[in-house]
Order: sequence, then structure tokens, then C-alpha cells
Amino acid sequence: MTKTILIVEDHPDALEYFEEVLAEQGYAVLTADNGRRGLELAQSSRPDAVILDVVLPQMSGREIHDALRADPASQELPILFITAEQGEDVSDLVDDRHTFYMKKALDVQQLMSLLERSLRR
Repeated sequence: MTKTILIVEDHPDALEYFEEVLAEQGYAVLTADNGRRGLELAQSSRPDAVILDVVLPQMSGREIHDALRADPASQELPILFITAEQGEDVSDLVDDRHTFYMKKALDVQQLMSLLERSLRR
């Protein structure tokens, strides 16, 4: 069965990049360009994992994370935070079980490795 990944990213080029890479790897992809829409999609579509920017308009990645973790249906949903070097710190949320973190200056192999690792847990 095809896994569905939700990407919540407000920069159009980065959103398009992640969407293309994941589609090429055989994933079904949902996208949102702001935090509020990202949370709505996560709650309504129940993706297998979320790639989540930290700094977003309307609702931060941290707020989305906290809302998803408060819901029993998404407490164990894999979340991969992505951010630029100067982004908000989310290291306190990373638990190496369901919440992961990576810098935006990443390569495809790193992204796929982390995504596959998170989906196995």
C-alpha cells in the first residue's frame, strides 16, 4: 500500500522540491503552505508521516506538533521537522521515536533515509 506524506512548507520552491522527490519515490503527497491548513489536512487525511517546517504563517510547526500529539489518533504520527539554520529551535521535541529534525540544506538520500526510518517505528 502506498504511504501518504503530508508536507507543510511555506516556501514554494522547497514545497515543490519535497513534493517531486517524494512522488518520484512512490509516495502519495499532500501539501499545505501554512500551518493552519497543515493541521487541518493532518487531522482530516491521517497521513503516514508529516514533513513540517518549523516557522510557518498562521500556526507554527511547534503548535502543529503539540496539537497532533494531544490527539490520541496522531500521538505516534511520525513528524520530520525541517528548518533553516536560523529557524526556531525544536530540539526539545525531538525524541528519536516519532519526532525527527533535519536542516533544509539536505540531500535526497538524507531525506529518504530519515523518512523511511520514521515510518518503520
